[in-house]
Amino acid sequence: METLELGQKLPVKRMGQATTALNLLAEKYDVTAYAAAIDLAKYGIANSNPDKPDSDNIMQLQEAAAMFMDVIESKWDKTMITVPLVNGGEVEKPSYYKNISKQTMEKDDGGYDIESLNELQLAFFISEALNDAAEALDSYLLK
Repeated sequence: METLELGQKLPVKRMGQATTALNLLAEKYDVTAYAAAIDLAKYGIANSNPDKPDSDNIMQLQEAAAMFMDVIESKWDKTMITVPLVNGGEVEKPSYYKNISKQTMEKDDGGYDIESLNELQLAFFISEALNDAAEALDSYLLK
């Protein structure tokens, strides 16, 4: 099970993970196709405040996540991978799939080093982190 540090909020963790992945993506790959998504993601992260969630900011994070997925879909070769389930079963997922909540786990528990991810896996990781952050921020809004 994924853990948070004492006092840490999920959107802060996810935005930190997204930032790390954004930097790594830019270091290792040509990010021309991701330029608009990266700009919006960085803007959304920089202007997020978990103590004062804002619906416009949440939409920015969600839109950036969708933009990353659009680029992924245009680059993905349609190959699939088999992913084990907790109950012992398996499921087919796109080859870019990575379970974001396992990134900080021990390797024996399915964890992985973010630097081991390829371009599309990093982009998917960023999209998932941004969506998770947006979802968590949305849950903090007074409804």
